[in-house]
Formats: sequence, C-alpha cells, structure tokens
Amino acid sequence: MGATLTSITGLQNLTNLQEFRADYNSFTSIDLSGLPNLTYIDISDCDIPGTSTSSLTSINLAGSTAIEELRLDDSNFSAGIPNMSELTNLNYLDIDGSNIAGAVDISAQSFNNLTYVDFSANNITSIGLPEAYISYLSLSDNALTQEAVDDTLQWLDGSGVEDGSVYLTGGTNAVPSSAGFEATASLVDKGWTVQVNEPPPGYVGIAASTDFNIVGDFTIEMFVNVTGNIGGFPRLYSFGSYPAANAISIEAGATQLYFWGNGTALMNGLATFTSGSWNHIAVMGSGSNTYLYLDGVQIGSNAYTGSISSQGLPLTIGYGNENQSEFEGLMSNFRWSNAALYPTASFTVPTAPLTSSADTVLLTFQGNNITDILLDNSGNNHDGTNSGAIYSTENPFAGVSGSLQMG
Repeated sequence: MGATLTSITGLQNLTNLQEFRADYNSFTSIDLSGLPNLTYIDISDCDIPGTSTSSLTSINLAGSTAIEELRLDDSNFSAGIPNMSELTNLNYLDIDGSNIAGAVDISAQSFNNLTYVDFSANNITSIGLPEAYISYLSLSDNALTQEAVDDTLQWLDGSGVEDGSVYLTGGTNAVPSSAGFEATASLVDKGWTVQVNEPPPGYVGIAASTDFNIVGDFTIEMFVNVTGNIGGFPRLYSFGSYPAANAISIEAGATQLYFWGNGTALMNGLATFTSGSWNHIAVMGSGSNTYLYLDGVQIGSNAYTGSISSQGLPLTIGYGNENQSEFEGLMSNFRWSNAALYPTASFTVPTAPLTSSADTVLLTFQGNNITDILLDNSGNNHDGTNSGAIYSTENPFAGVSGSLQMG
C-alpha cells in the first residue's frame, strides 16, 4: 500500500482475508473485526500526514479470533491498548514505541500460545503477563519500577521456558533488587539472554553548593590509580552528565586528559596511565589562563575568563552519570582550593597527604576507614555520600593508609 492512505472501509467483505499489511500509512483507526481467517496484521509506523507524529489510535479486532501475529508498533495508544481479549491464538505481539504509559495488564488474556512480546520504548511502569510460554520479552526504554522489574524476572524464571531473551534496559527502568538479580542468575543458567540496568558504579556524591562555583584563581587536584575502564570517558569528577558543567575526564583510551568548564572542553593534553601506579592530576586557574597537569608536568593550557559555574548541580566524584563515564580505580586526597597553588610551568608533586588552608573549599578521601575517608577535612562540611565505593588501605604516600576504590 502507499504511504498516503488515511482510511479504509468494507474489509468485512473479505471473509477469506488471511493477511493485512498496511504499515507506513496514515490511519487513525481501522476496523478488522469479524474476519475469521485473518492470522497476520501489520499496521506499524502510521503517521499523521506531513509529520512524524503517530496517527493510529484504535483498532477493532472483535471476532477475528484466528490472529497469530499482531504488529502495531509506533502507534499512539496513549488512551489505552487495543482490546485483544478474543485473540486466543496470538503468539507474536509488537506494540513498541506507541505512547503507552502507566500500568499494563494482559494477565487475564487467554494468550496460551504467546511467545513474543515487545512493549519497548513506551512509558510503562509495570506489566502483568498472561499464563504463556513467553521466550522473548522486550520492555526496554520504559519506566518500570523496581518491583515491576523484579516481578517480570521472577515470572519468567518461574515459567519454565529455556533459552529465551528478556530486555529491561534503558529509559528509567529500575535496577533489579537482590531478588531480581537472583532471578536473572537463574534465567541465565537456563540459557536466557538477560539485559537489565546495572547499578551505578562506585562513586561519591557531594551536595550542590555555591562553594563549587569557580571565581578567580583555583586548583583542583587528586591522586589516582587507574585500574580499568580506559575505553570510555571516565570522569574523575563531574557536575552533571555530558557535557558536564565542569569536570576532569580521561578520554581517548586513557591517552588524554580533559578539563571541562561551563559545558565546554576547555583544554586537554596527552596523558599516559599505567595500571597499579599512582598519578597526581591537577587543573589550575591562574590569572587569565588555566593549566592542566599530570604528575606536576603541564600538559595543557588555555585562556580563562575567570568564572566557571557549577550550575547548582551536585558534585560527583568518580562518575559522570552516563554510560562509560565511571572511573575505575583508586582515588585519594581530593582537594579543591580557591587559589593557584603551584607554579604554572611545572611543580614537584606533594609527597605527603594534602592539608587544608584558608583557601581550601574541599579536602576529602583521607582516612583509615570508610567513614573517615568521606569527611570534608576543610571544615566546610562538604562530607560525601558513598554510592558503592569501597575503602582501600592503598595510598600514594608511604606508611599512610586511605583511598577509595571506584567503579
């Protein structure tokens, strides 16, 4: 069919119709009722003429009980999904990207033959599934609650089906609880492919504060020991996700170090990191320039306007709030100062734990246990909240304990 049809009538006269294909048209509603031989329907990707807005809002399937495959993806079912209560032979159901929101419950349907279900790219918060042997289920890019994620995984695990696939990633779908992960492990043992949203990597969060607005000279520094994730763009610290309000990130396969300010990459420089070795990283603003350092050696510089806003965002140390932005390694002695602390050309890296002064905004990741290492030793009460980071006794200074394992 062409891509301009907006309506069709009289289909009930085609009593022997077995397949109906009308995708990429502009139907708003369509009557396919009373067709006892109809087994296959595809009315996907229907848009309002001249737009990319989905047009199909309703379909009448009453009495067409032989339907086995129903493809209605990219429709507009914001008012509710079609009535499928008579489709007892249905085995393939695809209604992805169809503006479906809230709870969906098809558990009361007699879908004993249903094996394939795709409700991805909607805004579904929970789903009730029928008594069926579903071997493919996609609810990716939805808004499933943790209870819904857990229930879905446990339901599939209890169904007895082997070698299936379930996709619950993306969107705002919750991370499974321990019960959900137990069901995941059981499904994998049965040959299933299971994709769920993983918990964020270990990192530390610090509440938003105007103290983190940069005005004038500054120095931000830390000691790091990179142990993994060199293929993405690990954020050593960040305000928000890409492009971050300001951040230091390791990029280009751990060959370059970047400094971001006001949502822009202000400078970068070549950097080499060796797993198991401690490195001192610093970015400094002095006068009208910023400077980037690795182990006291200047690797980048750029002009500086004298002001970088934190945009009222919380400070995240060890994670940039997006995929592939987790820093995997150890971090110790993170210090933020409202002063240019080092010579601009190069400097000798500190050989003892960093200390606080009148210019210090934040001094953390110093201590002999997980509680102490999250404290702000500057006296400004910017204590950190731990999200999965692990205390380590390793430290860049001989005879001194204390760092956090991120990622």
